[in-house]
Parts: sequence; structure tokens; C-alpha cells
Amino acid sequence: MSQNAMFINQAPPTEVFRMPEGDPPDYTALEDNLSLQIGQNLRMVRTSLGLGQRDLSERIQVSLSQYRKYEAGQDLPRLHSAMLWSLETGLPTHWLFYGTPYQQWLKLPFKPTWIPVLYFTNRAPEWALEALHSVIKGLLREYDSPENPLASLDLLRDSLSHQLLRDPYYRSIAERLREYRSAQGMSRETVAQLMGISTAAYRKYETPELCPQYSVNMIMRFWMAIGRSPLELSIETPIYLYRQIQNANFASLFPWLERLDDASLARVNEMSRVLGELC
Repeated sequence: MSQNAMFINQAPPTEVFRMPEGDPPDYTALEDNLSLQIGQNLRMVRTSLGLGQRDLSERIQVSLSQYRKYEAGQDLPRLHSAMLWSLETGLPTHWLFYGTPYQQWLKLPFKPTWIPVLYFTNRAPEWALEALHSVIKGLLREYDSPENPLASLDLLRDSLSHQLLRDPYYRSIAERLREYRSAQGMSRETVAQLMGISTAAYRKYETPELCPQYSVNMIMRFWMAIGRSPLELSIETPIYLYRQIQNANFASLFPWLERLDDASLARVNEMSRVLGELC
């Protein structure tokens, strides 16, 4: 068994969500202005990275007019677009809910000022990550850590970006969602009610070919209705491996970034930009 396969089979999903107590919330009230806030988050990330709307729309495989609707808060991204956005930016999909009412149930330890270095970390080869580590170590003089604490996601991320629809991710979510519902003795009608959607709409989420098309807010409704995240439902897929390595990188990186003052963080972000141009 390869090391990657062992990681997939043995590593538990990283918890990022705290279940609300009692019945599921009023989604209509909870999602009031949700598309506007997600649109602001999309714009903030894009401008922080110095990307144009056309560039990012091409990367997440939607038309420019559709992407502009996302940023304007006129439409919510679909799951597939959100997944590609995550792969391109290095930010988990649940970060799209930063500043929304859903944030109260999310663990969001990172800050908008960290966006450039997280983007770099997600795309950098090993030598560039080692250079970044040396820079941070120099800024935090008393800092002590392993010599190579960050793992490169460059090749895995690139392969996933190009073949995500052929990845077993969506099939895994649909099949495990059905398996979990059946094991709990829950009907489709019951889960649909907990998610605040019609039974006909819910059936699509148990259909792998249609799963990529549901709106990104259904990620949060899944968690609240069944207590299982899409990450947990995707064990044994390349996306799961990618997320687990990414989370391990975050576990190393976030404490360092927390200790940097504004001037030092600016130097790290600039170094990330320069190194990124060399990659």
C-alpha cells in the first residue's frame, strides 16, 4: 500500500463544523443576503491575488458573465464551480461562508490577510515551500520546527483541477449519502425536510451525474441535516487526500502566521509572490 493510500484510509476527516443544537435553523432567514456575502468573498479573494474576473472564470470553468453574477451576488456558485475555486485559490470551500450567519458553526482560524500565502502554499513545489519556511523561520527568531513541515500539493492539485468531473468525488458523495441515510432509517422525504428542500431536489444529490450542480449553500445544509460533511463522505478519493494534506499544512502554517506582525506578514506575502513567479 502506498503512503498516499495509507493516508486516505487512516486519517480521520478534519472537523471544521459544529452542529447547531435543536432543530435545523430557518434557512430562509439564515441565507438572507447569502449570495451577496459570498460574492464579496469571491471578489476579496480574487483582488487579493491580483486576478481578473476573466482569468478566474476560466480557471473555474464558467463563463465570464456567470462569474460576474457570482461576484455581484445575483447567483450562488454550484458545487463544481466552488470545488474548482478552492483548488485554484487554496482556500477550502467552507471559507466562502466567511462573514455569513453560517460562520457561527464553522472553524475559520485563518484571516483574509493570509490569502496570498495560502494561495502560494497550495501551488508551490517542495523547493519553494522550503524557501518560504526559511523566511518565516528568520522572521520568528525563536521559532523551532521540523526542517520540512509543509507538503507540496502542486502536482495533485493540478491533476484534480483538470479531471475533477472524472474523479470519484461526486460519486462517493452521492453513494455515501444514500448509504448513511439508509443506515439511519431516514427516508428521502425526511432528509429533504431537514434540508429545507423538496424530495425531488434531494434525489439529485444521490445521483452522481447531478450532484455537481447543486448550489454551494447545500454544503452547509448537508452538515445540519445529516451531521456528515462532504469531506467525510468523500473518503478514499483523491479530493479527500488533497484536503487532508492541505489541512496538515494549515495546522503547521496558521500558528506561524498568527505570530507575525503586519510588517512581517507583508514580507511573507511578497516573498510568496516572488517565489510564485519563479515556479
